[in-house]
Amino acid sequence: LPILTAYYTPEEYGIYSIILLVSALASAFFYFGASSALARFYFEEDSDLYRKKIASSALFVTFTGALLLISVSVIFGNYLSVLLFDYTIYYLHIVLACCGAAFTFLLNLMTLLLRYQKRSGLFMKVTLFGVLLNFGITYVLLSTYSYGLLAPLYGTLLSSIVCFVFIFVNNLSDFTVKLQSSYTNKILNFGLQASASGFLFYLLDYIDRLILKELVPMSDVGIYSLGYKIAAVINVMLILPFSLIWAPMRME
Repeated sequence: LPILTAYYTPEEYGIYSIILLVSALASAFFYFGASSALARFYFEEDSDLYRKKIASSALFVTFTGALLLISVSVIFGNYLSVLLFDYTIYYLHIVLACCGAAFTFLLNLMTLLLRYQKRSGLFMKVTLFGVLLNFGITYVLLSTYSYGLLAPLYGTLLSSIVCFVFIFVNNLSDFTVKLQSSYTNKILNFGLQASASGFLFYLLDYIDRLILKELVPMSDVGIYSLGYKIAAVINVMLILPFSLIWAPMRME
């Protein structure tokens, strides 16, 4: 936040927050609830082969959703840019945000597996590395190359790709190419319901930005979004760490 607010005007930060809103809503739907379903079924059988198959089915569903999200953003990016901002100049921003969201929920599935395997050391290292890489790319693109609103979008996308590929290669033995349709159906049947509820939750949580955008200048949307972001620090410091530890213990 100190970096972004140093380089962005309130209006630019408002535009950035709307672009993030699009990617958040898209990812809430297109991840198809696979990680939520994996949490539900991962401990159902105490068998390495079962867990390989259920994890592979979840990855397959998530990867399919990621491809669909990227395709939809490429096809309808101009339409969304005009709908939200009255211009097509934010087409690339929307595509990058959606691509970043796609790889972020792929990465989230991989880190979920690390948590369920209780590999907390690797989880912490990858998470910290991802944050630092994201920060470094964003800062260099802002300060040296003047990428503006594109800088944090590239930062999120590239850091998510690197971390996802690293964990996937490192955990390749946790997956199998022999998918079982019954497991894939399990993931989809449970996951799509979780996806729908997640989408509605994010819509309820973020719809205020879209309403504000129609009522006040974009600079006010930026100030509002910044205040909202600062207030969310309590979630990062107190609530999220507990939930990250409690979720695998609860499901096990």
